Amino acid sequence: IRDRFFNQKGIWKFKIYYMGDDQYIGAESDLLVVPVEIEAGRAIILGGGVADQTNTYWGVTKILVENAYKNFKKKGFTDEMIWLMIHAEGIDINYDQNDDPVVDLNPPTRDLFLDAIRNHYASQLDVDTPLFIYMFGHGTNDGRFRVLGDEQYVTAAQMKEALYELPAAKGCPVVVI
Repeated sequence: IRDRFFNQKGIWKFKIYYMGDDQYIGAESDLLVVPVEIEAGRAIILGGGVADQTNTYWGVTKILVENAYKNFKKKGFTDEMIWLMIHAEGIDINYDQNDDPVVDLNPPTRDLFLDAIRNHYASQLDVDTPLFIYMFGHGTNDGRFRVLGDEQYVTAAQMKEALYELPAAKGCPVVVI
């Protein structure tokens, strides 16, 4: 076939269904995402909190950060496309119970996290290259997110300001989870 199958720039998504028959049960595939002539994006992952015995959520936070990192890698992101911030020397990415040295910033602080949103990938983002921000951890009743320790919280107003500055300058799509 000489014609290009993907003839439009964008993100193509495929899912396969099999209705089943008298011998086999029906099935559904995972979603296959194929970016055509666009960048996969950039990602900032923040594992918030302190790695100590008083933080009962730390184990879950670290596992969620590991899973987010692995999922970005499965989607074609390279280590250069992922900025990982967590209070740990590494995370276990190959299921061997040992931390791997893929952490970019340890320990994270509120100011360094907000600066990463504004500046870390600023020269690489545009209308076709989205920024994904994954924040795992816990917050407070008054809407703050704990980055590290008792004094390192990000407020909703600080996030809004940092996010406003980046898309206003670049026009890039931003996804915050």
